[in-house]
Amino acid sequence: MKKYLSDFKVSIQTISFAELANALGCNESTIYRWLNDETIKLPKPIQIGKKKMCFLYEEIKDWLYNRPRFNSFYDANEDKIVVENTQNLEKELDINRLITKQTALKELQKYKHNFLTNKGFVMPCIKIDEVDLFFAGNVEKYIVLNEVLPKKDNSSSKKLILKKVL
Repeated sequence: MKKYLSDFKVSIQTISFAELANALGCNESTIYRWLNDETIKLPKPIQIGKKKMCFLYEEIKDWLYNRPRFNSFYDANEDKIVVENTQNLEKELDINRLITKQTALKELQKYKHNFLTNKGFVMPCIKIDEVDLFFAGNVEKYIVLNEVLPKKDNSSSKKLILKKVL
């Protein structure tokens, strides 16, 4: 059976500096700074053509997956997300659904009236230098947990109501 070159084609996904910066909620100069900071261990980009450089998507995904994770919680009184120094070891998180702190805060503010400042409800986040990234699925779970509020019915007994969010 004859083989053609197209039979050997492997699709390698790449991500540009601008795309990576956009996904991580920072600017391109931050990405360049991280490349020079050995403690951050950002994967090295590959050269495509004479001037274009980009990252291999799988390397970036692995790098993010292996970054230290920290606990955080939404402080409704201060209207901010507080990232604690307590490291979170939860491993089953979807790296493809990372969102920036600004996006997470916007989502949490929609439900601010239902939040109690409770450090028991934590969200894992990845901290890279000054950038905090949150797992969208965990932000959704956090909102759902805080949406379970005691409500009084006509008989004055408490009832839990779970609202669907996002």
